[in-house]
Formats: sequence, C-alpha cells, structure tokens
Amino acid sequence: MRRHIVYICAYALIMLWSSAAIGASDVVLFYGWGPDGWSAGIDQIARKVRTLRGVDATWVGDYSAVQSAYDWAVARPREHSLACVGYSCGGNSCMNFCGGMHRHNRSCAVIMLQPSQWCGRYYPATPNMIVQDTWSPWTWGLGSWQPEPAPARYTTYIERQNPHGAADTNVQYQRDAVFAVGAVADPSRRWLLERHLIRSAPYVDRQDAQAIWRRE
Repeated sequence: MRRHIVYICAYALIMLWSSAAIGASDVVLFYGWGPDGWSAGIDQIARKVRTLRGVDATWVGDYSAVQSAYDWAVARPREHSLACVGYSCGGNSCMNFCGGMHRHNRSCAVIMLQPSQWCGRYYPATPNMIVQDTWSPWTWGLGSWQPEPAPARYTTYIERQNPHGAADTNVQYQRDAVFAVGAVADPSRRWLLERHLIRSAPYVDRQDAQAIWRRE
C-alpha cells in the first residue's frame, strides 16, 4: 500500500508541471524594457532551452509583443505544453501571456526573472498557471514583484540578491529558468529542478499548499 501511495504522489507531481507527460513543449521568451541588447541573457537562455529534451519550438521577442507571442502559441499544436520565460518587464508579460492561455484551457508555466513593480498593470494569476519567480529585494522595485500565488496551481518564490541589470545573465538565474523549462518539457526530469533549488536556495522561509518561499 505504501508503495502505491508513493507512486501516486510521484505521478501527481509530474502532472503538476505538464498537462502532457509525454509530448513536445513550446517556449516563449520575453526581453525586458529597453533595447533587446539590454536583455542579452534571454538570448542565452533561449539557446540553452532549445537543446532540452522535449522542447519543440521557441519564440523570442520584446516584452510588449504579447499579442504576437499569443498568436504564435495559439497556432502551435494544442497538445504541446507551454512555458514562458521573461526578464524584468518580460516576466510581467509572461503573466499576461499565460493568462491568455487560460481562455484556451492550456496549462502554462510562468518563469520570471526579477519581474518589476514598475511595468504598469499587474496581471493576476490564473488557475492554469504554475509560477516560478526569482526575485531580489534590493532593486528599488525593479526586480522585486511577487504576484499573489492564488489561484495559480503552485508558486515558487526564489530570493537571490543580485543587481537587476545583471539578473538575466547571472548563472543561478539562468539555471532557475532552464531547469524549470526542462521540468515542463520532460516532467520525468523534474527532480533536476528540485535538486538545483535544494542546493542553490536551500532555506525555506515558509510554505503552504500553494506556494513556497526559498532563498540562498
């Protein structure tokens, strides 16, 4: 009986990160505010996620091009899982993008790198989302926005005290994003994300049924 319970829990954890345990994934990546060159780390992350098992296609663009990303994703095969990576205002745009996918009953992973309090409207979480927010409190609000966890299916906040301008190129921030995309694209490898977080952000300040707050 105990073994059966373990199997059931493991299966539930895998399905939490992807609506399809077997299949391809599409990934949207948003630059932050300003010239795209200011968000060079997004291009680096895009190159890395394209090599991951299960990633079928990527779209990369400005944080203001949410409609273009939305149109691209809607045209992709419906059975594909979705992940959105965004830096600064691009992280806020991921909330908007994945919120739009809720209208299509599509699960969507929001993976934010220092989303900003200064990017205009804050889009609320929706039930189709899983959210991962790597943030820093020492950025004058530029990279410290934390969306309310409910009604997202699960939210992970990761505090890493890095300057805002270097967050997209920081090794740990990039690993947070790449491992999270990998967990969506191939849920059987979610343990790699969990191991990464346990090693690199081992301190858990608090946790409830819908969210966990981690820090270095």
